[in-house]
Amino acid sequence: MATHLAKAFSKNGIIVHQIYSQTCDNSEVLAWQSNAVYTCDLDELDMNVDLFIFAVKDEVIKQLSKFILQKNPIAKVVHTSGSVGLDVFENAVNAGILYPLQSFSKTKKIDISAVPFLITSDNSNFKNELIALATLLSDKV
Repeated sequence: MATHLAKAFSKNGIIVHQIYSQTCDNSEVLAWQSNAVYTCDLDELDMNVDLFIFAVKDEVIKQLSKFILQKNPIAKVVHTSGSVGLDVFENAVNAGILYPLQSFSKTKKIDISAVPFLITSDNSNFKNELIALATLLSDKV
């Protein structure tokens, strides 16, 4: 998911500032493909970005969000999982889900403009921001 989103953002003029992965090789390759900075060290994450998107394994979302929200309690955080709820973002003010209704593989080419995106958030203003973002990628939001 991270690969397809980062490439789609870059292709559509959305700046990807930083890519994080626990595996340095993965973050470096994807950062190069999306014209971003990479890191494999949580302490090197830039906490002043507009949005954190967690396109990671379900079991990692809570750990990452807890780390980021401790550093920046008003951070805008989103995950891309269809099986994890909003409650994973404990006490987050700006939390949402940007869920593509399709399976992804790094190697399979996808026309992201045809992928349906489901959006949810308890914060209506933030939900509208996510809808606007997803609309830049897909016609089916």
